[in-house]
Amino acid sequence: MSQKYLKLLKKNKYHLFYFFLVLILVITNYKWRTWLIGWDVIMPELGFKFNFSRFLHGSWLQFEGLGAFSIMQKTADMPRLLFLWLTSIFLPNSFLRYFYQFMMLFLGPLGVYYLLKNQLLPKESKRHFEFAFLGGLFYLLNLGTLQVFYTPLSMFSCMYGLLPWLIYFFLKYLESGKMKDLLVFSAVSLFATPLAVTTTNFIVYALIIFLFGLVEFFTKRRLKKLFTIGLAIFVINSYWLLPFINATFIGASGVIGSKISYMSSEDSFALNRQYGLISDVAVLRGFWFRNIDYFPDTGSFLRMLNAWADYIGIILFTLLVF
Repeated sequence: MSQKYLKLLKKNKYHLFYFFLVLILVITNYKWRTWLIGWDVIMPELGFKFNFSRFLHGSWLQFEGLGAFSIMQKTADMPRLLFLWLTSIFLPNSFLRYFYQFMMLFLGPLGVYYLLKNQLLPKESKRHFEFAFLGGLFYLLNLGTLQVFYTPLSMFSCMYGLLPWLIYFFLKYLESGKMKDLLVFSAVSLFATPLAVTTTNFIVYALIIFLFGLVEFFTKRRLKKLFTIGLAIFVINSYWLLPFINATFIGASGVIGSKISYMSSEDSFALNRQYGLISDVAVLRGFWFRNIDYFPDTGSFLRMLNAWADYIGIILFTLLVF
């Protein structure tokens, strides 16, 4: 029996390493009896029944001010709302958002590991397991991940955690053509629709899938499979995508003319341009390194990532990040 368990542990050693590494991050960052709230926050766990009903309005969101067209597709967040509701049966409400974030933090590197091991790395390589593991480890421990989860917003966390799995099952279906793989991809796609609350996330995802599909088409001519999985993506996302298209044609001018658009658009563009240099992109450093935040412990305003900003100035640390 002990040999059986040892064999099982050896087989899943990389999974366990990711799990315990994420567990260390959970223990380090979670504060008992606190709530995870922040910018653009929606708290469905404070009233699931009420939020289920208001998320079904589609193009028009009556609960935003006097009513507004839903350019940000909160309807796409429905699978996450269902997940939080189910997990609320055995988890306290204050921990639900923490649990979702930590779960995405674990699923991301695990997905990269499977994507590299089974699809992208040559299987004849003797070290493809180790290289896949290192790829997942990099996905977990880099400055981009730090910035996603330091200011956690569910749509970006969802994309971080599930994008590798979407690519993996997309390629797996194209390779096998099995209905089972298509169903698994469809299930992951449905669970991943919260990434589309900000529709630009979905555009990035669709572009990545398109590029992989383009390679598959020109190298292996899998046109029928590409059409089938493309149709599946459209059908699964149509419950939020069609209202978004409707709201865009009808209400986009209101968003463009809004005060928040005038106040933030140019500033956001300038910040992204400032941190769009090769030296920043190479280490995945974004404009959060410039953001100023209030620290109640010291009673002062400092850079939000103050400690990391100091480290990034050290040449040795920068080389380690590379």
